[in-house]
Amino acid sequence: MNAAVVYSVRHRTAHRYGVPVTSGHSVLRLLPRDTPWQRVLDRAVVVEPDPAHRAAHVAAFGNLVRYVAVERPHHVLDVGATSTGEVRAPGTAATGPPWEAVAASLTTPGPDAPAALAAVELRFPSPLVPAPPELAEYARPAFGPGDPVGAATRD
Repeated sequence: MNAAVVYSVRHRTAHRYGVPVTSGHSVLRLLPRDTPWQRVLDRAVVVEPDPAHRAAHVAAFGNLVRYVAVERPHHVLDVGATSTGEVRAPGTAATGPPWEAVAASLTTPGPDAPAALAAVELRFPSPLVPAPPELAEYARPAFGPGDPVGAATRD
């Protein structure tokens, strides 16, 4: 049995300004999202002073984003977020298709094209985080011929 663990998380940020701010716009990424192994039971964001405008959307990777605009003079912006969630281990590592098939799907779209397209953007090098050749050498033993892709994530 894969028992769930319940977490309660609280976050608070207080911005204190030296002079009154007459208008402030903030983008908040503070709330967890549901995943196959995580179920959010409760989540909330509180902003003081009370925002004149609020908006919310789900970002490209499924993360919850909140926009708030406080349009009256204030010396402090206080942002609090609370959430409670149930988390289970993602499952056994010996699952999934062979890693070679997953790698190939990132260059040749097949029947799972939407999932592959979502992952393709993650395979490009980052201009801010170099990937030295030693990194590939370090990972190579985790990717045996025909091994399920999940096995490499646990190695």
